Amino acid sequence: MFPYKNEEIMLLRNNSTELIQIPKIEVKKTYQDFFLKYLLPNYPCILSTDFTKNWKSRKEWCLTDGSPNFEFLQTRFGNACVPVANCKKEKYGSHPKSEMTIHDFMSYWEKYKQRGYPSDMDCLYLKDFHFNREFPDYKAYETPGYFTSDWMNEYWDQRNEICDDYRFVYMGPKGSWTPFHADVFRSFSWSANVCGKKKWIFFPPGEEECLKDVHGQLVFDVNSEDLKNPKKYPKFTKLKHRIEVTQLPGEVIFVPSGWHHQVFNLEDTISINHNWLNGCNVDISWNYLKLGLMEVEQEIQDVKEAKMVDGDWYQHCQIMLKADKGINFPEFFDFMRTIVLPRIEILKQQTKSTDVVENELETSHMDTRLSTKGDITQTVAKLLTTPHLWNTDCILFDIYRVKYILEDMLKNEEFANFDKEVNGQHVKQIEELISTINESVECCDVDK
Repeated sequence: MFPYKNEEIMLLRNNSTELIQIPKIEVKKTYQDFFLKYLLPNYPCILSTDFTKNWKSRKEWCLTDGSPNFEFLQTRFGNACVPVANCKKEKYGSHPKSEMTIHDFMSYWEKYKQRGYPSDMDCLYLKDFHFNREFPDYKAYETPGYFTSDWMNEYWDQRNEICDDYRFVYMGPKGSWTPFHADVFRSFSWSANVCGKKKWIFFPPGEEECLKDVHGQLVFDVNSEDLKNPKKYPKFTKLKHRIEVTQLPGEVIFVPSGWHHQVFNLEDTISINHNWLNGCNVDISWNYLKLGLMEVEQEIQDVKEAKMVDGDWYQHCQIMLKADKGINFPEFFDFMRTIVLPRIEILKQQTKSTDVVENELETSHMDTRLSTKGDITQTVAKLLTTPHLWNTDCILFDIYRVKYILEDMLKNEEFANFDKEVNGQHVKQIEELISTINESVECCDVDK
């Protein structure tokens, strides 16, 4: 039985034992066991090579000695244009990026390796390559079952106006690295080494405050000597938890929400990475967004005091929030709506005969009233390809987590003020969706 109440979930997170080292899972657990031990408590772990041993990428992208197969990658994917970061430079708290073809990157990488990774050459890191989008018919890997409840990619896959996802391939030589950060939207992430080794440095939520300078900016590199300067980093001496782990070839690491981290490639490395969130951490993402709006409002407070033209202060804040965080309040509501409607239909399927459900799906007008995204029938069929997620407990957990977010949206003063500026449409839609959720649960004789 899964917990449904936010208080129960917070208790699981708060009661987690203090982490000394990242646990490794050698024997496959049930989804419910992993859910209760790692997803809900928001706890990191490593999955053994058993989870990736049959991947096509592990057979074709690597040579027998475990190093990258430059020739195959160059020949098979060479024309693709990819983002490449320069790990020896810093710009606005990040490594500056440019674009190259896979062919040119592989030529560079092979030369860099042959010369012994010299200091007078740039250290380039191919990052955030939307491989699945570029090569949809090449099945490089299978998402581990524990990570298949992936609301982010489910939502972005259905957005016809935007061609985007959060599934990436990373490729980099020994010495390439990713600066200190937490993942987009404060999502979960998982990262699998196709070949090579990575060193991860983790900091549990809250510890990042000790790694901010006097201006509130995160340190670029957690190994920087600047951290020892109390005038620049006054809270560093209060840091309690720094957890390091080496991820071996074939292993998969689970990165929980809000765990800041820094990653180094100890060898020539290729990895597959997903950002994702679901009912276990959706509240963390929503709270991150609310905090982001407060920061935007503080940043441009002088504009409000100057009486912004046409009274569109709250709309302007939402535009800035979207630019800063990649999503805003109206879009997050659309996200929740897109996620919950197919699950309501699945709940119906679990409590009614197939003939009745098929007839209702053909005649229902609920989707056109509440959803602007595609055909719910097709979405339901796609979701049901992962059956371990769709027992009644799992479906109800998802539905109630969405309901919790929707109810919190109605309580949010900034959202209410924004809604007044756009004629009250969002509050009305949220109320309708909550009503639909309540009706669906009541009709299915579910009491939670």
